[in-house]
Amino acid sequence: MALKELTILDVVEFGETAENPSCRQYARQLLLIMKWRGYDRPDLSGLTADVKTWLSFAPKYDSRNASLLRDLPWKKPTYQQYQKGGRLLIEHVTGDFAARTARKAIDDDSWATLARLTEALAEAGLTSSQRFGGLARIADLARAAGLQSTELSNERVVGLKERTNSASEWDSVKRGAILLDDLRLFPTLLPYLPYRPIGRIEARWRRPFERPEHLLSELDAWLEEATTIYPEDDAGSDFLRRALAERLSEGANGIYAAALGNYIDVLGTTRDLSGARKLADLFTDEDVVAVVNAWTRQSTLPGGLTPGSMFRYYDAIRLTLKRNGEADAAARVKSTLKATPILRQGRASRKRMSPDNEQWCRDLLADPRKIEIFENQHIFYAQLAKATLDAAAAEDLDLVKLTNDPEEMRRLSARKRGRAKKLITRARQLGTCAAFAAIELEGAPLREENTLALTRSGPKQTFFDHATGEEQHYRIVIPNEMLKNGKALTERGEELPPIILEKRGPDDVALPILKFYFDRIRPLFPRARSSNAVFPSVTADAPHLLGGTFSNWLLSCSIEIELRQTSHNFRHGHCSIQINDDPSCIEELAVFLGDQPKTIRKYYAFLNKVVLLGKVQTSVAQRRAKHRAGRGLARRLAA
Repeated sequence: MALKELTILDVVEFGETAENPSCRQYARQLLLIMKWRGYDRPDLSGLTADVKTWLSFAPKYDSRNASLLRDLPWKKPTYQQYQKGGRLLIEHVTGDFAARTARKAIDDDSWATLARLTEALAEAGLTSSQRFGGLARIADLARAAGLQSTELSNERVVGLKERTNSASEWDSVKRGAILLDDLRLFPTLLPYLPYRPIGRIEARWRRPFERPEHLLSELDAWLEEATTIYPEDDAGSDFLRRALAERLSEGANGIYAAALGNYIDVLGTTRDLSGARKLADLFTDEDVVAVVNAWTRQSTLPGGLTPGSMFRYYDAIRLTLKRNGEADAAARVKSTLKATPILRQGRASRKRMSPDNEQWCRDLLADPRKIEIFENQHIFYAQLAKATLDAAAAEDLDLVKLTNDPEEMRRLSARKRGRAKKLITRARQLGTCAAFAAIELEGAPLREENTLALTRSGPKQTFFDHATGEEQHYRIVIPNEMLKNGKALTERGEELPPIILEKRGPDDVALPILKFYFDRIRPLFPRARSSNAVFPSVTADAPHLLGGTFSNWLLSCSIEIELRQTSHNFRHGHCSIQINDDPSCIEELAVFLGDQPKTIRKYYAFLNKVVLLGKVQTSVAQRRAKHRAGRGLARRLAA
């Protein structure tokens, strides 16, 4: 069989029969990864044996990869071992490993000379050895393409993208290209560098084509119109109508942009879009069906859309078309929503808890240790954060000063600077998770966007600090206009009651944890002094900590305490435990969450069924015992 025809199953069978015990171990690890991804042994015969295919199922571990961390059944070291083992076996069988080893051993070409010269520069303190990874990557791929360092150009670097296996590898190549340009500062290296500067590399990893330039401005205009809500009543002039308009929340805006952008990108892989004169031309019956079919095919692959996400995207596209005056196209999309089975499935799934979240709740209730971790996680995060600060103090590192004084940070040695940055990041993440969890667990399980947007001052203050008075407490007041279901609450004449964080029992620790956060963790944010947000942003252009950033922090920190979760799991966990203990608490929970009782019953119906089934089984057992009383049937059976 030719190498290019090898399948993943061929690789597994080779590994299983190899004399080398490492290869046999790699085969077992590869099978475990593929089983986790839903592929049984026979399914592997349809998968091409190459590293790019492997990385689509088993990407390199990255604490920022939320979808990987959310689903991962192993701890970090175990997954890294399995992922590396599967890749090594594939590279061994296909010959890629031997070829790369041979290229790395070359010591008489321009790349080898350049490597020796840059190492000498690093030893002299003129450049950082931490940048050599990108240089090694671009050198290896260029050698594979038959290119010496002097022969590289912008166009040829872009051509190397086809030889990379992942976005991270491509990013490494681009960093190598940047280093080659930076090395032009040293005249002795010029004979081994490209004849001209490479310049900026524009090519992206993911998008297989570029969106038509003439449609981009119209796309922006469509998104702005779709995410702007105008007054329902006649507001008079167009000027007044637009003056009274309100933009949707940042999260809602993101859904519309992602939906329309994903639709266009996927459609661009099915046909040429350059002939479209306007955006509306991309929504013919054929186009709408083509994208649904493409999404459906991709839904079984890692990173594919779920039926619920497909429905949400198509519904956002329908509203976008409608709000931009494209009634016919909106009607076509609406018909597709009703007629396509997977979209109907997605619509139904959005009316109940997702299977993954339901399973998370079941797993939580089935394990008393998980319940204990869930209820006390803010304490664990705070303890780890304090230990991090203590470690910094033991190393004579003033993290607050280093955060707010760049010159002080620059005066440290490279090793201590790296250590300080690592400790700052770790303390910041753990301390933030501790404060967030304290609010969610001992206050109320608010939605992530509401907790992160809490403010300590200003015209729309929502967090009030009374921690220094006689009756120490914190108070959170969120008006309906800031809540996801605020409009429905207003229509019912209701509002979310003030949330009081105080010491209600001997084991309540929300107050000291929040004081610890404000005194020792929040100052580690570089914008803490200029921001009124409880959770300041780590970027200059955001009013508070971004949801995506916090979600990654929480996933990483929760894995460390052995209870992987997302921010929304605070609501799910609290409700699950409460309903499991007291099935009649629905009315109280509805007030607590600012929701309707029927919504709570709908989403947590599976818990009621479990409790009711247990009661019925107990009742049946008691009735059965009456009919067996005194007959010793069970004892005779046991004997």
